[in-house]
Amino acid sequence: LTIADKEYTGWTHHNYRDTSIHTYNEAIEALANLGYWVFRMGKKVKEPLNISHPRVIDYANLDIRSDLLDIWLPARAYFSISTSTGLDSVAQAYRRPVVYVNAMTNEDFRSHDHCIWAPKNLMWESKAGNLLTLKETLLNNFHNGELYKENGIKIIDLSSEQIREIVLEMESRLTGNWKVTEEEELNQSKLIKIISSRKSKEKLHGFFQ
Repeated sequence: LTIADKEYTGWTHHNYRDTSIHTYNEAIEALANLGYWVFRMGKKVKEPLNISHPRVIDYANLDIRSDLLDIWLPARAYFSISTSTGLDSVAQAYRRPVVYVNAMTNEDFRSHDHCIWAPKNLMWESKAGNLLTLKETLLNNFHNGELYKENGIKIIDLSSEQIREIVLEMESRLTGNWKVTEEEELNQSKLIKIISSRKSKEKLHGFFQ
């Protein structure tokens, strides 16, 4: 498994995509306790991964890190965990599953990939803390952190517990232990219907995997 994160030096307009590596600790330890090896990826990272577990490797901070291994590890991983920051493109190219957590924006979600997409929550600051609906997130599809502030939208990262549950869902799906509910199927149909109504559908989401 691989987990990719990146520190965007000088890319302050992308700060809406930032996330703390420490909120992934619960998910990482849960996978390691199931017997998986977990590699934390990255070339320039803000902080070390503070986990003491024999199956958890903070590869991003090792001297053996190399461009070759940066490609080889995601290409061989059972699945990757990413915030949609670029390295996940390697997993895409090699058709490896990806869990996108704290991903932005919903308009850019990977409808053609074998993935789970779990975005950050967006909340209206002026509406008693109401979360934006899916349609509202698509209408407020900004690629600059300041634009969310200007439009009265607060960006909320997923909690450590939520990340763990999402990651373990992917593990259960891949091992054949996940049971799909009627509610889940209904919500999936609603999602496809909403996305399909967008003018950008053919350009970004010509088909759904």
